[in-house]
Amino acid sequence: GKTMKKALLASTALLLTAGAAAAEVTFSGDARFGLRYNEAAAQETQLEKRVRLHVTGTTTTDGGVTLGFWARHQSDEAQNLSVAPVRGFAGARLFASYNGLTVQVGNIQGAIESMPGLYFTAGTSLTGLSWSGLVTNTQAKGYFNWDADDDMTGGANGGREGIEVKYAIGDFAVHASHTSDALTGIAGNVDRSAIYASYKFQGWTAALGFQDGSNPVDDKI
Repeated sequence: GKTMKKALLASTALLLTAGAAAAEVTFSGDARFGLRYNEAAAQETQLEKRVRLHVTGTTTTDGGVTLGFWARHQSDEAQNLSVAPVRGFAGARLFASYNGLTVQVGNIQGAIESMPGLYFTAGTSLTGLSWSGLVTNTQAKGYFNWDADDDMTGGANGGREGIEVKYAIGDFAVHASHTSDALTGIAGNVDRSAIYASYKFQGWTAALGFQDGSNPVDDKI
């Protein structure tokens, strides 16, 4: 019995290794650099730089299901004199897709954050002013207090753990997501549920989104 179990475990390990080796891994990224001047800062002139590396791995089963993962590494300068530079991998995201339907778990994108046209421009100036000028930004923590794709590692800053479902057919798309401290395993009871639907017609895109959270500040339409 023990010998058979060991053989089965070994076979499973080999299969998993073979699957991982067969995945196609692609790399992409972006970078910025410049000088930032802030008269109110302790050091008025500071170096601004950031490098992001995106790693995506995918493989397709015989049945046509695409399986994959996404992770992003960031190297940044110190945000201020009391905070260490941001370096490391964000929380990973894993996904499965088939015929327009995608299920994602881990450091999910978030329905509201993914609405078409939300980030129509790259923001203001070199840094985007931390997106402070974005019309939908309502507090300093985040545009919707969402840690999707967060760059820092450790604790809640590794990105909100959650699950989401996306479906697209023709010009119609819908995206629903849920994130919770309970899924992350950290202390706390913060959770958010969101959904949006969009439709493209004659060169226009209409989208409507809704988010409900345990904190009233997270409630959005």
